[in-house]
Amino acid sequence: MDAPTRFELTCYICSKLGNADLSEEAYREYAEKHFGIENFTPDGAHVGMHGGHGGSNQVLDVIAVAEEEKDGTLAAASQHTLVVTVQYYADWSKTVNSGTWQYTMQETDDGWLFAGSEEIRHSEWERARQVM
Repeated sequence: MDAPTRFELTCYICSKLGNADLSEEAYREYAEKHFGIENFTPDGAHVGMHGGHGGSNQVLDVIAVAEEEKDGTLAAASQHTLVVTVQYYADWSKTVNSGTWQYTMQETDDGWLFAGSEEIRHSEWERARQVM
């Protein structure tokens, strides 16, 4: 997992866990339960924080969303899989492309589960991001 993704995921989990003391174990448990990520290591600056702390954002466009098909047919309603393609940018005006990623989400009885990600176009340019 690259550093920007680890940071964004850590921020998200921090906001979801609320005002509790946030140990590394709390982050690991949340990441495994909700995203299927085993042995998640949170961004170190967030460990021990109390709930919300501002926010962050990246410059991106969702360029495609597709239902994944199994054997030429759509998956059953309880087994929907979505593939979301995201174009990240290296600048705020969206003129310099950073990497392009595909994220796979699997529908479960409890909602959507992060099932994986893959960088489909690498760039030498880091993602533009802002932390508040």
